Amino acid sequence: QPVMDRLQALRDEHGLQQQVHLLGYRDGACRLMAGFDIFALASHKEAAGTVFLEAAYVGVPIVATRVGGVPEMVVDGSNAILTRLGDNAALTGALRLLVDDPERRRQMGRAGWDWMRSAHRFTPDGHGETTEHYYHQWLKELGHG
Repeated sequence: QPVMDRLQALRDEHGLQQQVHLLGYRDGACRLMAGFDIFALASHKEAAGTVFLEAAYVGVPIVATRVGGVPEMVVDGSNAILTRLGDNAALTGALRLLVDDPERRRQMGRAGWDWMRSAHRFTPDGHGETTEHYYHQWLKELGHG
């Protein structure tokens, strides 16, 4: 809870209580996310953030830093705008671009929604097929297949 306390203090210090809502842990986060105008996450490290897939799945445009596995989770320029880590001006510019252009937000959200439904690798069946493929490959390498 210390991080939440610091974030709330920072938000309050800048008078952003009406614009920034810090929700903490929530069940049903995807339902909440579907109401977002923009999903933004400026990670310093990110292995493979499934939260980006969740945002795309519910049709929310994404702004994120180009770190770790993030570029594999989105389509930069289509359903997301990726910025270089530490480039606060680019991050701010990307957010401002989407805040000021509701039509672009709608198009990017739709692109994410379409991409998720066409990206078989992210479906349960696709994930299962990939997992099965690797198990068969490992068994062959061990001389059992």
